[in-house]
Amino acid sequence: MTIATLLNLENQVKSFLHRADILDTVGASNVDNLIELGEVWLFRHARTADMEATLSGTIDSNGELAVPTGYLALKHARIAASPTNPLLMRPSHWIYQTYPNRSAGGTPQYIARDGSVFIFGCYPTGTPTVAGRYYAKPTSIKTSANAVFVANPDLYLFAALAEAESYVKNNAQVGFWITRRASILADVNELHDEGQTGTGMSVRPDAYA
Repeated sequence: MTIATLLNLENQVKSFLHRADILDTVGASNVDNLIELGEVWLFRHARTADMEATLSGTIDSNGELAVPTGYLALKHARIAASPTNPLLMRPSHWIYQTYPNRSAGGTPQYIARDGSVFIFGCYPTGTPTVAGRYYAKPTSIKTSANAVFVANPDLYLFAALAEAESYVKNNAQVGFWITRRASILADVNELHDEGQTGTGMSVRPDAYA
């Protein structure tokens, strides 16, 4: 079984469903809909190296930094100075409560997303540069074979199949497909975590101050 293109994926979904077509009320194929729904689920839950992007920008005069297009989640961020100053992620309301004075106060220690911008605590003095890494939403498989698909075609397959309940009701295999989707996702995310921290390292999550 080769799944290297969108067409390959479409054919495999049909094969697993034992259906040459899955038509809606006007006769259009719903296979692409299953793939799109599966991809939406995947983008919400997967966090892999293939989804990482570089965060780099200058905090503007309003003490804000624009959230990059396609942003899903922050991996790490820092004030790019010498020495560097790591930024800890906090909810935006925590920033406003803890640092209510929204005027120049020094070098930020915390970062939060507030809508389309990142805000900081304390409010930065000047316009420092922020560097880091974040998880970005890949280009849809319907546009091109993105890196997540190339590395994990099985995840795409079972993510699409898991969405088939609405079209193949009472199919006992749906439960299996959902389980497979979850187990493959866990493997993919675990592999990414091991690549970042090793298999024997102990990482303690930061707690709110």
